[in-house]
Amino acid sequence: MLPREELNPISSFFQGWVDKARILHSYYFTARAVMQGTPLHDYSLEELSANRFMRPWSFNLMATAIASFPAMILINWYGPKGLDPAILGTLDERTNFVLQKTIEIAETLSAAIPPVLLTLSAYSASWASLGAKKHESAAFHRGVRAYLYYDGAYGLVAEMFLSIYYVFGALGISPLINLGDEPRTVYLFVNTILFFTLHASALLSCFYLIWVKYDLIGPSLFKMNGWEEPHYPWMRYIALVLFGLVLMHYLLLLILMVLAALAGKAWGYFHFAFLDWFPN
Repeated sequence: MLPREELNPISSFFQGWVDKARILHSYYFTARAVMQGTPLHDYSLEELSANRFMRPWSFNLMATAIASFPAMILINWYGPKGLDPAILGTLDERTNFVLQKTIEIAETLSAAIPPVLLTLSAYSASWASLGAKKHESAAFHRGVRAYLYYDGAYGLVAEMFLSIYYVFGALGISPLINLGDEPRTVYLFVNTILFFTLHASALLSCFYLIWVKYDLIGPSLFKMNGWEEPHYPWMRYIALVLFGLVLMHYLLLLILMVLAALAGKAWGYFHFAFLDWFPN
């Protein structure tokens, strides 16, 4: 007997959209509970499922996907693409195609870097908020769960704008600068300075969101671990979160470039294989 989806493809198509709508509704339902003060980080998996709440990682990754989506659309529609034509003119057709696709994929995936950075900061934020006698696994993972819920509920709009800034400001600067007939060394120097400056400002923006904009997260984690207000470990919290942001940021960039290079190479392989199989 054929599966239901094969018997009724139209119904299967609409069912897919219904499932997506249910996931979005589940995200909204969970975010509203977090904003109302429901301590979902203390719920067991069975309690979360029974009350139709999303799990912490699923909830935060859904927020990451939503926050990244507008920047991915904008960078594909309006963002600069590719290398300098003077460089591409020296390459053969296959290398040119692979490099172009690699850059396009890297620019698209870069939209997810700020939200992912803020998600991974759950570990450094939780560790920094632990008390002297609470360096134990249960307290640490409880803090991670709490951070994931707070970040996913309160950071959606801010992360969305940060992703848009990041892809256009930090990764799309080279084609936006026109130095006319200046030597290429000047061109590369100016772009390098702007590249690292904008990346640093993006990191500071992430840190601002964690510390200042999300001032709910730090105090909530501190109270959860038994700290009293005059003695909140803000200096340790700031130092560990900022160090974690810098370290994870460049690690994510490395992973992104490797993934983009592999995807671009695979795309080029299948593209030219198709042309070889079906020549004009």
